[in-house]
Amino acid sequence: MIQKLFSRKSLLTILTICMVLMYSSVYAKDYIIYAISHQLPMVNKQESRTKDMYVNLGKSQGVQEGTILDVFRVQTEQNPFESNKRYTYKIKIGELKVIHSDGEAAIGRVSKMEAGEDAPIFEFEKFMIGDQVTVHVK
Repeated sequence: MIQKLFSRKSLLTILTICMVLMYSSVYAKDYIIYAISHQLPMVNKQESRTKDMYVNLGKSQGVQEGTILDVFRVQTEQNPFESNKRYTYKIKIGELKVIHSDGEAAIGRVSKMEAGEDAPIFEFEKFMIGDQVTVHVK
């Protein structure tokens, strides 16, 4: 009955469109730090530098000034003893406090770093471009 109404090509097209719509609605978008800016020390090289982290998460996603964002590092490691099987870890490395928010983007500053004896070791211990962010839930 359906084949009489639609050709095989149009059925495949409709099925493809449905799959694309399902895929885009099921999988969440990754929100990341996409840029970092910092002050340059003018007098004393030892003075601490303030860094601003730019994220692609803003008022459209409910983020406003004062919102805390969790920052995660996604790291993949290969196990050579299990036929080179790869394992992916999403590890919280700290938190940002939003200081400015627009429609689709926000600016945050470091409010907390996960550090200490129980924290995993990373090649680069500070936040970096590509780290994932999510809204902190208590």
